[in-house]
Amino acid sequence: MRRLSWGVGVGVGLLALAAMTVGDPLPSDRVEQIRTAGAEVKAVRVLDVEGSREHSPSRGKDFYTARVVVELRGTRGDTAEATVGARSQDKLQRGDLISVMFAPSDLQLGALQWGSPELLAEVDGQTLSWFPRLVLAFLLLAAVGAALSTVRDQFGWRSFARLGDDGRSLRGQCAEAGRDRRAPDGEVVRPVRRAVLKVRAEAGTVYFLAPFPVRNVPESVSGENLWLCWAKLRRQSSKVTTPAVLVFDSGLVVHGKLAAPDVAKLETTSGMSAQWDARADQDRKLSLWDPQSLWPQSVSPFFLGLATLVIACAGLLAFDLDGGWRWAVGVVGVLAALAAAGEFAGDDPPDP
Repeated sequence: MRRLSWGVGVGVGLLALAAMTVGDPLPSDRVEQIRTAGAEVKAVRVLDVEGSREHSPSRGKDFYTARVVVELRGTRGDTAEATVGARSQDKLQRGDLISVMFAPSDLQLGALQWGSPELLAEVDGQTLSWFPRLVLAFLLLAAVGAALSTVRDQFGWRSFARLGDDGRSLRGQCAEAGRDRRAPDGEVVRPVRRAVLKVRAEAGTVYFLAPFPVRNVPESVSGENLWLCWAKLRRQSSKVTTPAVLVFDSGLVVHGKLAAPDVAKLETTSGMSAQWDARADQDRKLSLWDPQSLWPQSVSPFFLGLATLVIACAGLLAFDLDGGWRWAVGVVGVLAALAAAGEFAGDDPPDP
């Protein structure tokens, strides 16, 4: 679950930086000034119409845009004229009424047509239009899917659950640790990045796939007796793995997985006579060996520098920067976040 949370967190962080880059942190200065001065929405009369144009989009109904002059009335009975960019279904003419947002206490701030999708979204605090929000939502789902896929490839779907009543177990001995596993004829099946613990049992030799590098395997486990427990396979395939765990007699517990060929070899032999009764060992103290949990001790100064840069960029994006500066800071923040994620993912856990 920690690996899944890390993957989802990286995706959410990157999308948050992208959203802060594309969107505005606050409504525009003019909208904010009108709201601060006490905005009101009223219907006002059109005094003049300039530059009326008809628009015929490929989708939706035709509409008109124009620059109209309206008369505003203040709280003290004073009046002022303001020019408003208006959009309407019918062509506006002198004497028509339109709804505008303005501040009666300060008519010099002008007015904005009320009812336009852009203004309504800005007043509601929606600084992103529907299309960027849809793209960001799709990318978030893609990030979650990528994290789930990574966890599935490394640990298997069933690593999210405990071993059930259909679990298997047998006695064995840890022979050695390496980076490859071998077929019955001695041929190397596939070198892997993580540690592979060779376990000898009555049913034969199997290879336990651990989620950490070889250098993080404690030297004390070599030659130690253990219980090997694993979950029953749901389907038969040479590429399928199943969650497994090693419980050493010293109390050390290591989680990992077994490949389908090794599971099939164990379940088709007579080595299944001994079954581990967890209730009989409930008073024994067990210790989980998980070097990945010690990641704060292994991060490099370069990673810390990148993390600081990401935080600084996110802080700058919270301010109302100009378009060019906003995009520059956003791109730097996203690239720094990607580099930091790659640096952290490539780091090995600290030595035991």
